Amino acid sequence: MPRFVLACTAAGAAAAPAFTGRFDGLAAHYNPTATGLSPSADDYWAAVNAMYQGGPRLTGSPAHTAFLDEVSAELSAAGFAVQRDALPFTRWDVSNGTYSLVITDADGVRLDIPVAYPYVRSGLTPPGGLTFPLRSGALLPDHSGHIHVTSGTMTVLGPTGCASESEATVCCISNTPHVQLKGDYQPFTPGIPQKQIPTLMVGSDQCARVQAAAAAGLSATLTLTGTQAPGETSHVWGVLQGRSDDTVMLGVHSDGQNAVEENGIPSLLLMAKYFASLPLSSPYRARSLGFAAVAGHMDYDVPHHETQGFAALHSGSAGGGDNLMARVVVAVAPEHFGTMQWHFDKASGEYVATGKPCEYTAYGSNLALEGLVKGALNGANASSFVAITGPLPLEAGSALGWREHGVPTIGGISLPDYLVNLDHGGPDKLDKRRFFSFASGYMDAIGQLLSGHRI
Repeated sequence: MPRFVLACTAAGAAAAPAFTGRFDGLAAHYNPTATGLSPSADDYWAAVNAMYQGGPRLTGSPAHTAFLDEVSAELSAAGFAVQRDALPFTRWDVSNGTYSLVITDADGVRLDIPVAYPYVRSGLTPPGGLTFPLRSGALLPDHSGHIHVTSGTMTVLGPTGCASESEATVCCISNTPHVQLKGDYQPFTPGIPQKQIPTLMVGSDQCARVQAAAAAGLSATLTLTGTQAPGETSHVWGVLQGRSDDTVMLGVHSDGQNAVEENGIPSLLLMAKYFASLPLSSPYRARSLGFAAVAGHMDYDVPHHETQGFAALHSGSAGGGDNLMARVVVAVAPEHFGTMQWHFDKASGEYVATGKPCEYTAYGSNLALEGLVKGALNGANASSFVAITGPLPLEAGSALGWREHGVPTIGGISLPDYLVNLDHGGPDKLDKRRFFSFASGYMDAIGQLLSGHRI
């Protein structure tokens, strides 16, 4: 099988904007009915900036809900028959909480250790935190009465090696410094959330102090406060009827942290508005067009999460009853347009742009679809990408859920290190021209599929 590109170089640092919590500029500026034009580079750029200015769309948060409301309104205005699947879940939220690690030395002096981020959906502490001796190495049969110091590594699917059976855990990430880890919202590794152990992540440059304190048997206070309370999110979806019931489904996750994760939704929304503006007699209306902004990518406690959950819910056997998926002949799930490389310059102590793109991996679930997406991206002058077919890796994002359900799928992804970071990942990490070339390529592929292209 051809290689699958895993990750790009480290993130660039930029001050977060004053988030508005509003997304009413997401696609409203683009009016193909009036102009007759397909989306321009300026249109895509305005849409992704509007998404970013609204703020992080963590699953079920007020910003995520407002974002879904805007997507729903835009789809309805374009002529889609829009519906929502309500998804109640227990929402983990530390946005108004605190997290810290304070070590007390032999002389009673308190040392604050910089914490990169809390392990997403791990357990919470009382307001005053938990104070226990630090312990590293193998655990004793009695897991109580200490804070366990573990050593892990960061991968594109989240940290590994952080599992513990203790009152609380500090996970020292050996391969990533604090400045790169700080601000991560990394929800993809299972295990710890189910055990509800308060867990904080510490960068490699801070590990020595924590590990030395554990070796000396010093005590520490670990604090991680927030809420775990009933919440709700939803899948927003709709169908634009074509001349046949065969449906081309555009669908990726709607929840995300920044301007990269997930900029597929505003891009696909502009494309959907263009195709919806065409008369039913158009070649691009031969098939019906579906659109699914799914939830749960950032919180797997959501029932029927992500594209696999949506597909199962609408298969006619999981309570949805509509059997929508029986009409879906192909799914299109592209993500992460326009990403560029940044790296940490040790000499200056700053993140700087390399001027190089993050390599992009496009995917087609069979040879015909691989050829389609490759040809479309080449035709749009996209660069620095590979096109593959065959089994879809776990890193492939929303495309994976459609493929697991047996739907022929095209998609694509790039994986920069700032992908899930709340402090990094702004539009300064994207290249407008590169963004446009990939969006245009996928739009061409969607047009071919809507016109009856062989699948």
